[in-house]
Amino acid sequence: VGAANAQPRDVHPLAPGDVSASPQALPPSPARSPRAPLRHPQKGLIVSYVLRRLGFYLIAFWASITLNFMLPRLMPGDPVSRMFAKVQGRMNPDQIEQMRKLFGLDDQPLWQQYLSYLNSLLPGDLGASFRYADWSVNDLVAKALPVSLTIGGIAMLIAMLRMSLIAPSMAPATVPL
Repeated sequence: VGAANAQPRDVHPLAPGDVSASPQALPPSPARSPRAPLRHPQKGLIVSYVLRRLGFYLIAFWASITLNFMLPRLMPGDPVSRMFAKVQGRMNPDQIEQMRKLFGLDDQPLWQQYLSYLNSLLPGDLGASFRYADWSVNDLVAKALPVSLTIGGIAMLIAMLRMSLIAPSMAPATVPL
């Protein structure tokens, strides 16, 4: 008796011969207009993940900008004093004051200097270089960018070529269907 009614375990419960597959046994599908978008069940998770990652990147960006502002100011002396020492006193006091204003190191409070720094970064002005007095940081970045992109591109091509040669050997021998 039990063997005649038993179904094999690998048969889908809604197989065509199954009585539970009749239209009366299936739950009704929700009414949907033809123009209503299909909802992806994990769309909220994806949006949440992207927003978390974006928030993390914004915080990391702000932290790097703040460190870039604070580190030169936390060092003993200031860049103008070091430049004055390099030229062995051949700068007059007016030139020193102009250099301090150029670098934003005048007698403003630190928070005003920080806001001024952020305000100059918004349009993309990275300021004057402390090391190379005749160059702006934008000019130095523009000069080094083509070489950096070339080296990065070559490294990426080498990595892709290497992985395309290694990956097939790591694939399983049989692929399940």
